[in-house]
Amino acid sequence: MVGDASYTPGWENYKTVASYDREDWWRVASTTYDGGELAWELTPERDSVWFAYFAPYSWERHEKVVAELSGPGQLGTHTSIGETLEGRPLDLLTFGDGPLQLWATARQHPGESMAEWCAEGLGRFLSDPNDPLARELRRVATVRLIPNMNPDGAVAGYLRVNAAGANLNREWASGVYGDYEAPTLARSPEVYHMLKHLDARGCDGYIDIHGDEEIEANFTAGAEGCPCYDAAMSAHYEGFCQHFCKATPDFQHAPGVEGRGYEPTPPGEAKLRLNKFADLSEEEIAALTK
Repeated sequence: MVGDASYTPGWENYKTVASYDREDWWRVASTTYDGGELAWELTPERDSVWFAYFAPYSWERHEKVVAELSGPGQLGTHTSIGETLEGRPLDLLTFGDGPLQLWATARQHPGESMAEWCAEGLGRFLSDPNDPLARELRRVATVRLIPNMNPDGAVAGYLRVNAAGANLNREWASGVYGDYEAPTLARSPEVYHMLKHLDARGCDGYIDIHGDEEIEANFTAGAEGCPCYDAAMSAHYEGFCQHFCKATPDFQHAPGVEGRGYEPTPPGEAKLRLNKFADLSEEEIAALTK
């Protein structure tokens, strides 16, 4: 039964993921959703089969990749920016030593495992000694990558929250849910530590990698609605998107087109504290933060 999930529209037109070896995954075409129950039928070709929401990214793989990309002879270095509520490290991989300070984080929502697969790909690109683009990026920038911003939630199998039940994507400023303070070490240490390091080290560019339950495309969501968004920022963002299009045909740059991203926020209308939740009832807020 999935009718009590915090975001039920995510089940519409969804297809369960399955694997025989936990390496190769495919969608189960028979999956159906009737508004309360998710169901599927499969006649397995082997004795054991695994089912998942998206292709899983295990904590074991996380630790293996972090060690691999920062081991002896590698171009990445590893440290931790702090600990989660359950004592897991917030692993940080750093590549390059250039003056630009670039950041990338992934998996604030732990159920969006595709975000960490993307982060692994980014880490492998940045650590490639033979890629001329990677070499140039390491020369002009210091790139810091946190592959998993929500280790506790990932290990527990949560969709959107950490060990305290906090949706980290709503913990970057106070005032999102009424008048409680955010972030705090008691509720959202992951964001608390991240902000401290951003302040200490500076930030010239930041990408927060997510997935979307309803949209299959690889797309970006810009900051068009922020008050500080100007022509220069627009040019940088559009340039980034165009270069991304050249780098991979999987990227679809068509904001506002159904299936290819979110409708851009009109100038000056961004909800900087996501205060669209201010009018929700306590019950509705509780449902969103499950």
